Amino acid sequence: MKRHRIILFMLCAVSSLGMASCRDEQSVPPPPQLERKAEKSVVAAQNTEDKTEVVEQETALDKVKAGEDCPTCNLSETDLNGANLEGMNLEGANLKGTYLNGANLKGTSLVGADLTRAQMENTELNEANLEGANLSEANLHGADFTGANLTGINLERIASLRGVIFCRTTMSMGKTNNSGCAK
Repeated sequence: MKRHRIILFMLCAVSSLGMASCRDEQSVPPPPQLERKAEKSVVAAQNTEDKTEVVEQETALDKVKAGEDCPTCNLSETDLNGANLEGMNLEGANLKGTYLNGANLKGTSLVGADLTRAQMENTELNEANLEGANLSEANLHGADFTGANLTGINLERIASLRGVIFCRTTMSMGKTNNSGCAK
């Protein structure tokens, strides 16, 4: 419907130069050849965007697997279960829906990273910096945040905090949580 309005607007602009009335956009349907051309352009644009994203993810995944830092990388929806990402820089990375179950993220910088809906069961996040990260709807069941920085994180609608370890953990408002420290 929007495509029709855009095409009709262009036709009306041309018709204002002396062609018949074009004021009622419902009364002048777009010519079929213009409609098809517009649809092809939209599909081509979508395909171009999809290819860019796939290359970006493949490149990002290769970098991470090689142990290279990858700030602002797109790793959304990837399987990193059990991966060793210890000490890496993943600041601002897109990790939406990423599978990180049992992964080692000790000392990793995830400042400003988007971990929305990430699966992080039994993930080691000791000494990790998650300042300003988005963990909304993430599954953190059994994750270990010992010594981690969680200042300013978003924990909206967390899927699970059962069994999570907070020991010497700097929480969202800057206070230290020692509730999970061994006695």
